[in-house]
Amino acid sequence: ALLYQTGRKDEALKQAETFTILSPDDLDAQKRLGVIYFSSGDYVKAESVFVSYLKSNPDDPQIHFFLGKIALDREEFDKAKEEFVTTIALNDSVPDGWANLALVYFRQDSTAKAIEVYRQALEKTGEDAYFLFLMGNAYARENNYDSAVVILNKASDRSPHDVQILFALGSAYERKGDFEQAVSVFERLLRIDSTNAPALNYLGYMFADKGIRLDESLAMIEKALETEPNNAAYLDSYGWVLFRRGELHEAESSEERRVGKECSSRWAP
Repeated sequence: ALLYQTGRKDEALKQAETFTILSPDDLDAQKRLGVIYFSSGDYVKAESVFVSYLKSNPDDPQIHFFLGKIALDREEFDKAKEEFVTTIALNDSVPDGWANLALVYFRQDSTAKAIEVYRQALEKTGEDAYFLFLMGNAYARENNYDSAVVILNKASDRSPHDVQILFALGSAYERKGDFEQAVSVFERLLRIDSTNAPALNYLGYMFADKGIRLDESLAMIEKALETEPNNAAYLDSYGWVLFRRGELHEAESSEERRVGKECSSRWAP
């Protein structure tokens, strides 16, 4: 365990394998070995150890969760769903069980079913900011921005300095058509994290799109580009604000850079 916690995973794995050979009936050692295999990305060996472990200890929610993650990685959605449902049945207070079950529904079935999972999770765990954030994003994904705004505001009330929640809330307001509220949220986010490149780009583009506060818009997008100078979306925003400022030659150059970056990324090995 000490070797693993200090990053010496190969040595930890050798010790764990040796220990399970010396103590084949030690369930804790067996579980530890499976977790190390899982963390190392060796899902075949991890699954083998976990299945063997469950024969003696079938009600361990953590092991069912790991088996669900392995199935999800393989896109075995029905199996993943079964394991996450079992995880929740054994311990419904673990957020990751609910979150991953919802993820399976996102990928296999529908956003509506994922939202229902989040609703059940909130009933069991209380109005947790994490699940409110996930549910708000799910509503936004359904283009239900009115509901997204309500839920994301609740999430922000519970975690007022979480910039990820604020970004989702600002985006939902903007897509809902509430420009002033979106600006207010993004400005609040930037007071918390003035170097947040996605927020700088988003708000800068919003101003450019409206043709207002263009000096601020340019400064924001330039600051975003300082963090990610080759980001094609930021270069697109930069070209747009230059165009809105009447700097047509510079805008054209920025657009050529953006297209070049996209092509380079697309054809990279």
